[in-house]
Amino acid sequence: MGQAATESVLLVVSELVTNVIEHALPPVVLRLHRDRAGDQVWVGVTDVADPASTRTLGTTTPCTAPSP
Repeated sequence: MGQAATESVLLVVSELVTNVIEHALPPVVLRLHRDRAGDQVWVGVTDVADPASTRTLGTTTPCTAPSP
């Protein structure tokens, strides 16, 4: 994974953790998965929010490293 992709992942994780600290109900789970073969990273956060108030905030989109 290149420097630019690594910095993008770091920014996304930083924003997610900041939002978790301010808004989530513990316990909180941060999941990171890297597919080394495809140079993709998936980032996700879950908490124990009331299921009645759960919303879909977006779709899962892999962060793909730029081609060399």
